[in-house]
Parts: sequence; C-alpha cells; structure tokens
Amino acid sequence: EEDSLLTPEEAALAAEQQREAEEIAFMEEEDLWSLDATEMWHREEDEAQCTKAVVRAEECRMARTAQAQFKKSLGLGAQDDKDKKYASLRVEILSAAGIFEMENGPYCIVRIPGKPETRGLTDVDPDRANPSWDFIHDIDMYEIGDPLEIIIREADFETMLGYVFLESDRFYPDGLEESIDLTGSARGAKGTLGVRIELGPAVTANTGEACRGSAGGKLGPGRRKDRRGTMETPEEFEQRRTQALMEAAMKQAEIKAQELKAQKDLEAEMFAREQFVTIKVKVETLRGEVVRKVKLAAGSLLKELATSITGKAALPVRPDFFLGERLLDPMKALYDQGIRTNTELIAKPCPAVLTCSKDKTARIWNAVTGSCDILEGHADSVNTAAYSPDCRMIATASDDKTAKVWNVSTGECIITFVGHREAVLSAIFSADSKRILTASRDGTAKLWGVEHGCCENTFNHRATILKVVFDDSTKTIRTHGADGTIKVWNSKTGVRERTLTSKITSTYLEPGAFTFSSDGKIYVSPVGDITAKIYSIE
Repeated sequence: EEDSLLTPEEAALAAEQQREAEEIAFMEEEDLWSLDATEMWHREEDEAQCTKAVVRAEECRMARTAQAQFKKSLGLGAQDDKDKKYASLRVEILSAAGIFEMENGPYCIVRIPGKPETRGLTDVDPDRANPSWDFIHDIDMYEIGDPLEIIIREADFETMLGYVFLESDRFYPDGLEESIDLTGSARGAKGTLGVRIELGPAVTANTGEACRGSAGGKLGPGRRKDRRGTMETPEEFEQRRTQALMEAAMKQAEIKAQELKAQKDLEAEMFAREQFVTIKVKVETLRGEVVRKVKLAAGSLLKELATSITGKAALPVRPDFFLGERLLDPMKALYDQGIRTNTELIAKPCPAVLTCSKDKTARIWNAVTGSCDILEGHADSVNTAAYSPDCRMIATASDDKTAKVWNVSTGECIITFVGHREAVLSAIFSADSKRILTASRDGTAKLWGVEHGCCENTFNHRATILKVVFDDSTKTIRTHGADGTIKVWNSKTGVRERTLTSKITSTYLEPGAFTFSSDGKIYVSPVGDITAKIYSIE
C-alpha cells in the first residue's frame, strides 16, 4: 500500500536505493568471506585467534551496514552527490614488523570497503618477517566519512597475515602517522604495520571550495599541517603538490635522458670495437729497427697483436709494447688502451729461454718477466728443444718416438714426424729452416722436410745416436754414436763418406756430453773424469 502511494520518481529513487543496498551488502559479504577463508589455513592451530579476527571484521561490517540503512531510512541516502565532501587522500604503507613468516613474501592491499576502484596493491617483499614496502597510494576523490582497510597477505597462497580497519575519524582531518597493531595475525603473531595518511583540503562537489574547518580541525578553516609541521592553506598545499609533481617529472626525464645517452654511448663503443684499425709497429731487434703494419679489430686483445708481430718479425718470444713511454697490458683490448688507426707502437723483444722437461712439455720463457708459453702435445719426456735459425719455429724430440715442429708466435704444433722405433734424442734445423735432422736410440738419424713432413733420408749408424749436426752447406751431416764413432754422411744420397773413431769411455756417452763447433769442423768430447779432447773432423 505504501508503494502504491509513491510517485514514479519516488519509486525509481527507492529502487535505486534498494540496488545500492544490495550491492553494498554483497561487497561486504565478499570481504567477510575472504577474511574468513584465508584464516582456514591455520584454524586447527590457532582457532581462537581466527575466530576473533572474523568476529571483529563481521562486527565492523554489520555496523557500517546498519549505519547505511539508518541513513536511508531517514532519507539521507538519497542526498545529492553535489553536497558530499571530498578530499585528496594519500596512504603510505611503510613497513611491517613481527608478522608470522610464511613460505612466500607478503604484500598489502589498501582500499575503501565497497569501492573497488580505490584498491591499491604493493609489491611482494622477500623479507617474510619484517617487510618494507614504502608504497604510496593516492585516492583523488576520497569521500569524507569512508573507512579505510589494509590487509597483509602471503603471495601465491593468499593467506591473511594481518588486518587493519580505520574509521574515518581515526585519520580525518589531521592525518595519521603511527605503527598500528594488526588484527587477526596468523598463528597469534603480534604484528604491527607502519602507516602514514595525509589529506588535502575538503571540498564540496557543488562549489569545489574548501569546507570551513575541514582538513585542519583546530588549526583553523582551510588550513592543514604539512610534513614539516607548518600550517598551509589549500592553495599552498596545491602549489606544493604541483611543484613536487613537476620536480618528480623533471627528475624522471633526466634519468631517462641519462639512460638514453648511456645506451647511445654503449652502441657507439660497440661499433667502434668492431671496426678494424691499422697499427704501425716499430720492432727493435739486434739487426736494427724493423717496421711492420698489422690490421686488427679494435676490440682485439693486445696479446693478438703480439702474436702477429712475433711471427712477422721472427721474434723468439712475444715482445712488450709501448705507447710512448707507457707499457701496455697484453690482456686488455686495443680500444681500451687508446689504440686507434695509424697509432704507432714500439715493440721491444725480450730475451727468451727455451727449456724441455720430463713433464712432457717444452716452454718458451720471457727472461725478464718470468712468464712462459707452454708447448703441450708429446706423450712422454721431451729430450731436446731448438729454435729454427729464423726464430719462427721450434723443434722438439721426445721419448714418445716422435719429433714435433711448433709455431713460435701461436704455440701450436705445425707437424709431427713419426718413423723412429725408439726414443728421439735430438732434433735440429738446417740453416735454411726447411729441413730437420733427428737422432734416435734406435741407431738411426732421419732427414725430414718441414713443408711436406716426409722423411727424405735415413742414416743407419748401428748404435744409439747421441747427437747430429749439419755442415754449413747442409750437403753433409755428422752423427755421433754411443759406440764412440763419428760418421759423416751425404745428406742427399744417404751414403756414409767417413767414419772417425774416438777413445771415449761409455760413462760419458750421453746427449750433451760433447759438442761440435758452429762450422762442424771440430768437436770436443770428454775422455775421463778431468780430461776433454778436441778432434778435427778434416
């Protein structure tokens, strides 16, 4: 009967109020369900605490529902929006302490109940017990009188770790900054949440003017406290807010400009490193100054330049490089050391020491720095190692029955000579560096071609050969055997031309116990404990 007495406008208004009441009731029921459901994870262990949290949440929501219905019964629910009071609201979620540690990190939800558009979410903090978010959430049109709630949840499993419900009069009009005890903390933990709330001046929708006595309380009409504790008018607050926004925008623009410049600089540097540069190197040798040009990528290590110069200038070991008076680092890139196209460097060769060892290696030592390059590849002890006359190669002889030739500049094995039946005791180069002569414990010497790696001739001494030597023309070779004889051979035909006999005790017949002169015409050999004899081959 009452409905029949309503005008169409009043009926429509009543229907709208009913719809709003149902929507609010649904949202409140959903909020209550979420609080209730999250606490089910620990109900068996902490049922009393969970029940207390749910009851508290339910009481709050029932109170708000009753308040809304009471306003509607008095006709206040139909109040025009233009008469409502609004303010800008800033909520800062600082940190939490003492919450229960779950498997995943926590995060916060801040919102005005019944207004999902006001919802804000923090990031997940990896600190599970004492997280710090420093999260700022702004609500531009906060309706004066609305409560505020903050919920802490565990990521992934959505377990509620604590809850804060703030009535409007708790933070309006003077704001709020304090550490608040959490309600419904998981497993009875006594957690707290640090919160800072600030409000702008309250305005009405119809005038847009500040309400007398709002956002300031006892401080006077239209005035509020800023963070420094001084009073400011709404105009001053808005001016300060605009200035802060401008400064933040300028700072962000400056950061982006710096990032863009750094990115461009990086791209330019990468492009420059990929470009090839031509370097002029002056090599100081005993024969005089030698000039070599090398073309490498600017991003190459100086060590690569050293390897190239070692081969081009026939150096026994990688040299040191100087840019003016500055010694360059071989393990740094050319670009990083200021080397560009047409840069002139000085290369100073160092004294080299060549050694061989029972550890199956030979080593090229820099006699100044003590650094070395290792020649690895033999399967047994290395007995001798010798440079080629042009210093571009090294020959090694080993107990593994092979001899090897190595590239000095790269340290790589160029070729392996296989053919002896016993350990190879000696390996030497010819004067033109094109042939190698090896001596073996199997009683033979062999002449090899470096380019093709084949055996050109075999000389059968019929006793362990301790040492071999070329003459100046490489037309003849000489072998010194453990039987005390020296035999002279034609290098092309392999025919023995002469046999010389010396009285040498077998005790001293070891590699290195005797030596030929550089021209191969005489040699010195031990005879007793305190005696050595000089023999003329001719």
